[in-house]
Amino acid sequence: MSAAGAPDPFQPYRLWSLWEMLELKAASFYGVTSGLLTLRARMGELIRSEVRDEKDGGITFILENDPVAINFMRQQASELIDNLRTLGVSVSLMSATKLWEVVSNSNGFLWSEASRFSEEIHSRLVDELSLTKVFVLERGKVGLYDPVQPLFGAEVASKYPTDGAFEIDEAAKCLAFGRPTAAVFHLMRTMEIAIRAVARCLQIPDPVRPSERNWGFILSEVKKGIDAKWPTGAGRMSGDGALFESLYASLEAVRNPWRNATMHVENKYTDDEAEHIFVAVRGFMKNLASRCDENGEPKA
Repeated sequence: MSAAGAPDPFQPYRLWSLWEMLELKAASFYGVTSGLLTLRARMGELIRSEVRDEKDGGITFILENDPVAINFMRQQASELIDNLRTLGVSVSLMSATKLWEVVSNSNGFLWSEASRFSEEIHSRLVDELSLTKVFVLERGKVGLYDPVQPLFGAEVASKYPTDGAFEIDEAAKCLAFGRPTAAVFHLMRTMEIAIRAVARCLQIPDPVRPSERNWGFILSEVKKGIDAKWPTGAGRMSGDGALFESLYASLEAVRNPWRNATMHVENKYTDDEAEHIFVAVRGFMKNLASRCDENGEPKA
């Protein structure tokens, strides 16, 4: 609030992620449009009954004459400010704040003066929204954009809360917005996080040299680690031996058809292909999370 008690138009907006900035809040948009229509209609009626007090320099003490209308306008202006702030239309928000200050002036004001600001809000809002493209998300994909529960399950979310959570979220949003190739790209980055976790769990040091920071080298080290811990087939029939053998086979299977292909510009994915890969990576990550977290804990 400003010193005069008016909402501050320059109050910092909450920090939005890139995807949130692209979202037009439908409820707030409706609130602004319906609120403006209500304001302009009501002010039109009040202007016609406006009486100017010439002794007071053309200002009528409306607060004394129509307190119900005054309170109504204050409430409408306050709701407009909240909705405009949510929409992020800062220029329109400034006009709405001026309107609030006018109708809150204890020294009185003219309805025609308040009406001028409501017209200004309308004009500025049209200009600001004309610079914005609005896309409607399919109802069936809302869960990918704004999931109620973790997309890969609670255990994956709790054990891979940093890079893993980011890549999974980005992959889901790319699927929601019809960008399947980008979705697969983020899913392969998720698998890179998985490889690192598997290697750490097997107590394989993180690669240092740039030439070693690739799937081929790390997978070969993982294979050596598995062979060292479970040198016989019998040791891989159950328990950790069977689990790591399965994880390694999945990673090796992914490397050529998905991971390597994704890195080449000539390869593109359809929505169906990306959704299939999404489900496969989800299954892999849930299996991995049942054994270790992003730091490879507990160690094998």
